[in-house]
Amino acid sequence: MKIVSIHIYPIKSLGGISLQSSKVFGKGLAYDRRWVLIDGEGLFQSQRTLPNMALFSVLLNKESLTVNASDGSEINIPFTPVGERRKVIIWDDEVEGREVSAHTSSWFSKHLGKEVYLVSMNEETNRLIDVRYASNSETVSFADGYPLLLANTASMVNLNDRLEEAVKMNRFRPNIVVEGQQPFEEDNWGQLSIGAAQIEVVKRCARCVVVDIDPQTASKGKEVLQTLSGYRKTGSKVFFGVNALVHKNGIIKIGDQVVKKSS
Repeated sequence: MKIVSIHIYPIKSLGGISLQSSKVFGKGLAYDRRWVLIDGEGLFQSQRTLPNMALFSVLLNKESLTVNASDGSEINIPFTPVGERRKVIIWDDEVEGREVSAHTSSWFSKHLGKEVYLVSMNEETNRLIDVRYASNSETVSFADGYPLLLANTASMVNLNDRLEEAVKMNRFRPNIVVEGQQPFEEDNWGQLSIGAAQIEVVKRCARCVVVDIDPQTASKGKEVLQTLSGYRKTGSKVFFGVNALVHKNGIIKIGDQVVKKSS
């Protein structure tokens, strides 16, 4: 198996960035989901309720991000925030971040049509993953719950063979896309070595309505989740892709071999 693409999503739920290589840290890939938009109560915002978030594109610069809106306007976001500290609520977790700036928050509020604040994660913030899957008190960024999301090209082909209209892998917002041999073999990958990095697949990734949002238009359908429900549902959850922890930092790049640790 080998890596065929690498992706980060610096601002949670906004457009992703495809990379040739990336550093892997305990919290995930460098710059991945280190920023999040929150409302006045601190609750994180996502495409689940604001599908137009998909239409913002993000560029990674040496010391900043550049975000472009669908109307052509853009804003530069320095890595060092200057705003006030704010609580951030993501699912069952409450952590602290720092607002990038009042100007930045105002720009996003204008484009999303509601009051929001762009918050950066403090490096000292330790947001623990679910204890049921942790092995060494691992932490995570502003991602939904785990440092890495892996997907398998064979599983994507399998899904598209069942859809009336094929969709792209970016619907599932993976960090690492692996060229696998069998559909859904990723469910049982376990411990993996990629270059110097060592990671462990700990669970299947439960999916939501975001997989039915077209990243190019923000229009919402139903077919993808409904189709997956027909053969990838356990209880009330529908699965595609797998979540992983980082056991050893390293650099990964497209073309790297993904080696399963023998049991």
